[in-house]
Amino acid sequence: MAAAIGIIGVVASLAGTVVSAMGAKQQADAQAKQADYQAQVARNNEIIAQQQANAARQAGAVEAQTQDYKSRQIAGTQKAILGASGVDIESGSPLAIQQSQAELARLDALTVQSNAERKAWGFDVEASNQKAQAGLYRMQASDARAAGKTAVLASLIGGVGKFAGKWGDSSGGGGFSLGG
Repeated sequence: MAAAIGIIGVVASLAGTVVSAMGAKQQADAQAKQADYQAQVARNNEIIAQQQANAARQAGAVEAQTQDYKSRQIAGTQKAILGASGVDIESGSPLAIQQSQAELARLDALTVQSNAERKAWGFDVEASNQKAQAGLYRMQASDARAAGKTAVLASLIGGVGKFAGKWGDSSGGGGFSLGG
């Protein structure tokens, strides 16, 4: 009867070891999957931020070009009005006004483009941050997998130690016996 109880104890110890190891692996796998998922979300956010940066640059280029067209239209209108009024537009104050207007128009277009670039830069920074975050999550996933393997190994070694202790207890110090 004592031998049967000893066998039950040994089997229970082994079963507990296996279940503990499986639980450690499942927990590590779950942590790794969560970190992998978060890494993919961060990667997707990086891609979106890059697309937003590109869109901001393209919109800025179009807006700057539109500003140039408006400025040229205004300059042409001014030139036509001055010319129609009989003013010499090729010298003196009228010429200086036209040159000043052209410089201001170019400054307006550059300001539009600069604002778009500043907005795009913000998206570039966000993309960079998301890329770094994705790398961190991938590292966490890798660490979780490694920790899971270590936990499984620790459970198995601990279980073997318990098994060996029960083996020795059941045998009365001289090996395991099944019978009386």
